[in-house]
Amino acid sequence: MTPVNRTGHYCEVVRWFQSGADEIVDVQCHRPGGTREDTPFTVLWTTSSGVLPAGTSHAYVQWGGGVVAQSYNSTGVVNTVGPLGVGQYLVRLPGVGLGGVLAGNVQVTAGQPNAGPRRCKVYSWSAVGTDVQVYVFCYNQAGAFIDTDFTLSYHRRRPVIGSLAPPSYFGYLGTAVGGPTNDNSVLGVGANTVAPLAPAGRYLATFPQVGLKETHVQVVAQGAGSNYCHLTQPWPYTTNADVDVICFDNAGVVTPHRFLATFTSRL
Repeated sequence: MTPVNRTGHYCEVVRWFQSGADEIVDVQCHRPGGTREDTPFTVLWTTSSGVLPAGTSHAYVQWGGGVVAQSYNSTGVVNTVGPLGVGQYLVRLPGVGLGGVLAGNVQVTAGQPNAGPRRCKVYSWSAVGTDVQVYVFCYNQAGAFIDTDFTLSYHRRRPVIGSLAPPSYFGYLGTAVGGPTNDNSVLGVGANTVAPLAPAGRYLATFPQVGLKETHVQVVAQGAGSNYCHLTQPWPYTTNADVDVICFDNAGVVTPHRFLATFTSRL
């Protein structure tokens, strides 16, 4: 899930459940300071099964109530989550990465069944052999560490939704990393770009030649502290997709920060 605003409002998943053939996702949003208030957002629900062929990978995990509530790994190996301290977690996704090279993209969303203000982010992530290791840090409205539920997903050489061909048009990037964490399904590694905008803390991420038909974007902050990042507005697209990202400190002041972004088309 990614909020869409320039005011620092943030959102979390409260719960999701099936109703007949429908999937219902309960979302709660807050303004800086924690008061509940409306804001636009993007939300994505997916499910996966089976083992994928080599060359691409997809994994996700839901941490809820102090245990792994749901998990998928395209290699068939089990994902793990280990609490490290209050609001700090280590997620290990075995076998989905490239050997010793950081690749792909990670997205994280806070979950809170009582709808209290929560945010989660990627503190750091790394390649350990072919395993992907992600440190997830979560915060309350005061910017203090707090235990909370969260969902985390990983994708490499396929879109954030996990399926492939279609969609065949997707891209992702991380401003703190580079290499094959910046990948474009049409143009390859390093093709996506990020340019600073005014004010400092706002960025234009461009995913060239993948903006076809219905599209979707997710963004998450990466780095130390309770800073967070999301979208300023719905993204325009023709052939190229221009994604306007903005980052904030805990008080909702626009502040430079690193982030991970992922874009996918329906085709």
